[in-house]
Amino acid sequence: MRLRTLAQMGLIILLSVALFDLIAYQLLPRSFDARIQGYRQAASASDLIIGGRGTFPKNYFVANASRGFDIGVGSKARHYIQELGFYDIWGNELGCFDRPVAPADLDHGFLYLAGDSFTWGYVPFEMHFGTLLEHGVNRRVLKCGVNHTGQSHQLEKFEEVMAITGRLPALVVVNYYANDIANDFAHPHTTVIEGWQIDDVGLIPPERLISLDPEILKRKIHEKLDSQAQDSRSAGQWLSRHSISYHLFLRLTGQRQKRKKKVDPPAYRNIYDLYPRSGEHPFLRPVGAQNRAQLLRWKSHAAAKDYELLLTLIPPLAQAKNTEY
Repeated sequence: MRLRTLAQMGLIILLSVALFDLIAYQLLPRSFDARIQGYRQAASASDLIIGGRGTFPKNYFVANASRGFDIGVGSKARHYIQELGFYDIWGNELGCFDRPVAPADLDHGFLYLAGDSFTWGYVPFEMHFGTLLEHGVNRRVLKCGVNHTGQSHQLEKFEEVMAITGRLPALVVVNYYANDIANDFAHPHTTVIEGWQIDDVGLIPPERLISLDPEILKRKIHEKLDSQAQDSRSAGQWLSRHSISYHLFLRLTGQRQKRKKKVDPPAYRNIYDLYPRSGEHPFLRPVGAQNRAQLLRWKSHAAAKDYELLLTLIPPLAQAKNTEY
């Protein structure tokens, strides 16, 4: 009798937890997901098996002989971020995350928008910076931001796009972020291997760059894909994606820290370890020389070609409301 009572209580608890998880999965706002890694991560496990950087899908980027990589002309894919889930991304005929360019778009003083990931998007097309800017100024904006780039990549892409269109904009807007300095110091630092965007340059502190062996990078891609494929089939991964109770249990019992795999420290670091710290003046160091040179070259290009150049500074989140930054 006692055993039956315990079994009934266990079943009630199990059903209550399942009901709680079901309600939470359906009703919690999407913004909540960003606080819990893996929760409601993907519609299916295979959608987020990524061999390259971040959550960028295969075959969205292509290798480029001089810039290292770029958005593929005519590419179509789905990108994922925790807060929003999946959304469509693509490359138009210019290799930009933008709608097709019609001849009439290049009349009446169009704008060109350059920048890194802030400009590229990380949101659906109708929500991203260039689309909002286009609506605000009521002029066609060629939206050609590319993630993981500095002005070396961005200026060369601008010159290529203008050569294709045969027209110059009335205004070029370059959205500038502090880590552009690192991108330019290491440029070109990223390529595409078997469809995956991957860094092929590493950093040996304090400021020495090394080239990474393509065969080693290819092996790392395959190892990463195999590891994710195995994880996607595990019970723990299924619970991680579907059960808020599972995450609460891990947090309360301290199991989240125990589940983290121990890995050896890398032989090299990410180029963004060059990101300037508070109070530093990177243009006074060798690491800032290439970025400074590219900014001055773009300024000279604008003067020679008679278009306006506007450089907008994007602050870190912690400094977003600091007018003295």
